[in-house]
Amino acid sequence: MKTEAQQAVLAMHRMRQQLIMFRTMHMNGLRGFLTRCGEVMAKRRLALDKALPGFSGALGESLTQDAN
Repeated sequence: MKTEAQQAVLAMHRMRQQLIMFRTMHMNGLRGFLTRCGEVMAKRRLALDKALPGFSGALGESLTQDAN
C-alpha cells in the first residue's frame, strides 16, 4: 500500500514522461514537415532548436511563393 506522498511522486513522474512523449511527437512531426519542404536536419532536439530560426524565414518565403 502506497502513501499519499508516494502516489503524488508517481503521478508527477507519469506526467513528466507524458510531457516528454508529447514533445518528441511534436518534434518528429515538425521534422517530417520540414523534410517534405526540402529541409533535412539531425534527430536531436538541440539540432532542431538551432536550425529552426533559419528555416522559419526560408519556409515562410517558400510557402508564400507556393500560394501565389
